[in-house]
Amino acid sequence: MTMIDAGAPYGIATAADGALWFTLVHQGRVGRMVPGQEPVIHQLDPADGLPTVITPGPDGAMWFAEGKGG
Repeated sequence: MTMIDAGAPYGIATAADGALWFTLVHQGRVGRMVPGQEPVIHQLDPADGLPTVITPGPDGAMWFAEGKGG
């Protein structure tokens, strides 16, 4: 496992393809990890949106909720 220099994950869920998705609530980011690869971190807009929970949707996309930002 690779250390992520972005804070501690909050919400964690597994996608249909087996990837692990997580939220970095205080950094305004979501990330994706696959074994043997570097994690991919996505900065959200607005950056202070506070992404919390994340879950796979019926369409196969990952859905997350923000505590702030709309």
